[in-house]
Amino acid sequence: IPERLCPDDDENLARNVARRTRTLLEVAENVWPIVHNEKLTSLEKFQEISKTIQAGRRLGDTWSKMLMVSIDIAYPKLQLLESTCDVGVG
Repeated sequence: IPERLCPDDDENLARNVARRTRTLLEVAENVWPIVHNEKLTSLEKFQEISKTIQAGRRLGDTWSKMLMVSIDIAYPKLQLLESTCDVGVG
């Protein structure tokens, strides 16, 4: 449910979308160096990225999971979900 930032519903939705977009861009700027840090193991990257995502304003566990899956699809060689996710097993 979007925060009530202004009285008009349409303007409120637009402002909330803009805020969320800004938050996601800020998170992406912080996650990018972690993704490309060759000194970290897959598990360490997973933990750092997840923590960084959840530090974003109003981004919780569900956002973290969704973005982690997206990153894993984009960069399968990182194997971010290999030891931390049971999706597709069984």
